[in-house]
Amino acid sequence: MTCAIPWGAIVLTSELIARTTGEATTATAAQRLIRSGQRMRELLDKLLVYNRAQMGLGFEIQKEDVDLVTACREEIELLRASTPEARIQFHSPESVRGQFDAVSIRQALANLVVNAHKYGQRGGEIRVVLRNDDGGVALDVTNEGDPIAPETLELMFEPLRRGGVSSGDLEQASLGLGLFIVSQIAQAHQGTIRAESSGGQDDLSAAPAARLMRAT
Repeated sequence: MTCAIPWGAIVLTSELIARTTGEATTATAAQRLIRSGQRMRELLDKLLVYNRAQMGLGFEIQKEDVDLVTACREEIELLRASTPEARIQFHSPESVRGQFDAVSIRQALANLVVNAHKYGQRGGEIRVVLRNDDGGVALDVTNEGDPIAPETLELMFEPLRRGGVSSGDLEQASLGLGLFIVSQIAQAHQGTIRAESSGGQDDLSAAPAARLMRAT
């Protein structure tokens, strides 16, 4: 889901400047504009998801036969590259095929890992487990950090909510829609999402329904 507005022209122009300029200062400024434009797109896309949910339209998905292990592993590699300080461990069976929207599943995984990194213990491990679960498939993301209060757990997947004080740098541009979008993606696959916190570990699990998560 992408919102086609003037930010695209800003990004494309900035990319052109970055490629053609011979001045380091100008190139650095252009790269900063590119990152800002990309961030603007992400924020607008999140607002579109929120607005669709408010109108009762739900999250749009396009299912096809995919291997979730491959999709998740590719997303994990991107996350490791963008946040090299995050200790992300990925565990899965050899293959998990089924009818999924791979793009949205990857988005959900990214949102969960980013949230785990943002609010987890600095330098702590983030454990991602893709597993078969009661005839279906579950995706668990666990981090290390202070326990989450029960009243906060109840509201984690509500829109326009953000977690408590992060042990890292809290992104000021955050809208508090990341976990809400994960819940919308799970619901679009007729699945569920839950949060648990105990013993210094916080666990977020998304479990789409069996008939959508199993190959036919």
